[in-house]
Amino acid sequence: MKRDKLQEIEEKLRTTRDPILKEALELFLTMYTLLPGTNLNQPQDKWLDVSETCRYLKISTRTLQNYRNKGMLPFSQIGAKIYFRLDDLNEFIESHMRDN
Repeated sequence: MKRDKLQEIEEKLRTTRDPILKEALELFLTMYTLLPGTNLNQPQDKWLDVSETCRYLKISTRTLQNYRNKGMLPFSQIGAKIYFRLDDLNEFIESHMRDN
């Protein structure tokens, strides 16, 4: 659904006085945002910390450290905390896929 159509629905929700229509529009918007790739409030990039990344890739923290040291995985660091972008992890997995 196009963004301008959603904005039109949100505007109708704000301005309507009909309680049944208001409830229906709220339900529609809630259900729409639950569909994959449509959550308008969801950040564009999902970031994982070290422990989440290790669980996601099913590797040890030492292996993850080696990947970082070798420049195999891009990361962001805020203070002592390190984060990995989920999209980068998925690209990393796909780039190491083998055909048998």
